[in-house]
Amino acid sequence: MVYLTARAEKDLKALSPAQQRRILSKLEEVDFSPNAPHVKKITATRGRKPEIFRARIGTYRLLYILEGEDVVILRIVHRKDLEKVIREFL
Repeated sequence: MVYLTARAEKDLKALSPAQQRRILSKLEEVDFSPNAPHVKKITATRGRKPEIFRARIGTYRLLYILEGEDVVILRIVHRKDLEKVIREFL
């Protein structure tokens, strides 16, 4: 099951309706397993609990954590803002 945090919902609402539709449709298709080719582990969070992963959907990145079988989307950010947002988590 995929869940969005309040901040991720706010990020999604800030996007254009076309981008919102694209991301929401991809959420159903995306493989969030850590071994998927479009998923990367945020290096700075290795060894910390929970580890944060990022998945690519076009020019946007989903920052998420895995809680058992569930996926919790923390943020939805444009790739140009990714580094700044990651620093906020550390």
